[in-house]
Amino acid sequence: MTNYSEHPAVSLVIAFFSALDRRDHAFAAGLLAPQGTWLRQGKILTGPAEAHAALDARPVNRATCHLVTNVRLESKDEAHVAVTYYLTAFEAITDNAGTSAEPRLAAILECQDQLVYAGDIWHIVDKRNRRMMPPAMAASAH
Repeated sequence: MTNYSEHPAVSLVIAFFSALDRRDHAFAAGLLAPQGTWLRQGKILTGPAEAHAALDARPVNRATCHLVTNVRLESKDEAHVAVTYYLTAFEAITDNAGTSAEPRLAAILECQDQLVYAGDIWHIVDKRNRRMMPPAMAASAH
């Protein structure tokens, strides 16, 4: 397949981050397979319930925008694919007066999602990333 953007697994990856930005945590978490794993902020989450709980713990005054680029798709077989991509994440924090700060770059990550086609839908069975920018030391200073 030459146009990765048309593959349903790629659409699922993009839908995941769109749901995060809309704060639709139930939808995002529901894209994980029942025993799917997500390495998030150094902790392994297993299954939709753990993912949903972690997402619900996000600060309510934090808005995000996730940009998915440089998508590569590796088809293992008809039911298993790996989607590798860069994720550029921006965030803005609203203060107590309701004023939102200017969006700032939160991170640039290289991500890989392993997906499986089960029934009639793709599910994330493993979601991992590694920080590309800013360097880990700079990120830990916040």
